[in-house]
Amino acid sequence: NLRSADILVINKVSGADKDDIARILQLKAMLNPSAQVVQSDLAVTVDGPELLQGKRVLVVEDGPSVTHGGMPYGAGWVAAQQYAPAEIVDPAPSAIGSIRETLDTFSHLYRVLPAMGYSETQRAELKATIEGSGAEVVINASPADIAVLLELSLPVARVRYRFEPVSGPDILA
Repeated sequence: NLRSADILVINKVSGADKDDIARILQLKAMLNPSAQVVQSDLAVTVDGPELLQGKRVLVVEDGPSVTHGGMPYGAGWVAAQQYAPAEIVDPAPSAIGSIRETLDTFSHLYRVLPAMGYSETQRAELKATIEGSGAEVVINASPADIAVLLELSLPVARVRYRFEPVSGPDILA
């Protein structure tokens, strides 16, 4: 893809190691010196941030990103850090069934709950894990509307993020 690209987008640059960005740019210079470069970030926001302040929150992340993607946390954790909850609840003590197995398998996860709900049973286990967590609010950074899908009794603050160019040509115009 890099060899044929007109534009190379390097995302999440504010959190990236400068040496990693330099290596990407070196590779780009070797493989496609004529490609333009856009460096960007993702701005993380929450619908209803007032729900989080001073509350015990449970962070639900996009399942594949934090499990198979190897990330210890995602946009939900980042959002939680911005809005001053009293506590980020560890989902492990309340995890049951396949959700417990997922947390055991992906031990790199840091106090986040991957959204795993591919079957009726798994969705029920996810709901029971969330509602048994002791959280007052759920931060949902998964693409699914878990408030509706799981019929949660807890309030849910939905995480959103948007692309923000930092440098390079305007690709949004």
